Parts: sequence; structure tokens; C-alpha cells
Amino acid sequence: MARDVKMGRGTVAFAGVVVNTESKIGDNLILDTGGTVDHGCIVKGHSHICPGAHLDGMVSNGEGALIGIGSTIIHNKNVGDWATIGGGAALTRDVPTRTTVVAVPARITNK
Repeated sequence: MARDVKMGRGTVAFAGVVVNTESKIGDNLILDTGGTVDHGCIVKGHSHICPGAHLDGMVSNGEGALIGIGSTIIHNKNVGDWATIGGGAALTRDVPTRTTVVAVPARITNK
């Protein structure tokens, strides 16, 4: 954890997690094994960053979002509240609220 990371209450970070400078982590969040949250990210509460998931710099992750195992979100993208990013997906564009995306590159499977 970078020294200036703002970490919410009830949040857990498992082995190998890296959270870089200027990131803000909400309440009641799971940062699972080996996940990374790069510089300047905002990860809102009640979310789950699954094992091996990677958020590039300046990603905004909405409340209750699930970022699936081994998925990647590129720089400066927004994930809406309660959205689901499928395992192994590569997110190259913003994801609306309550939307599920899968594949490489990620595509919407519902709205």
C-alpha cells in the first residue's frame, strides 16, 4: 500500500495486493490475492476485486462492482455501480451501471 492511499472501513486486502499512490478505496471492499490498483484509482465500497485482477491508473470503479478473476481494466476507464466484469476480460471502454461484460476485448452481454 502506498503511504497516501485512503482505505475505507471493513476493507480487506489479501496477500500480494498492490495499491499505488493517490488511490481511494471505499468501505467493505475485498481486494483479493495478487490484484493491483494503480495510481489515482477510485474504488467505491462493497466492490470485489477478484484474484489477479488489474486496474490501470485513474480507473473509477463503481459501488458494488465485481471485477472478475484475471481481468484487466485499462487506463482512465469507468466501471458503473453494480457492474460485473467477467473473468479474464480486457476492458477497453467504460461500462454502464448494472451491466455485465465479458471477453477480450470486453463486450456487453446484458443491459
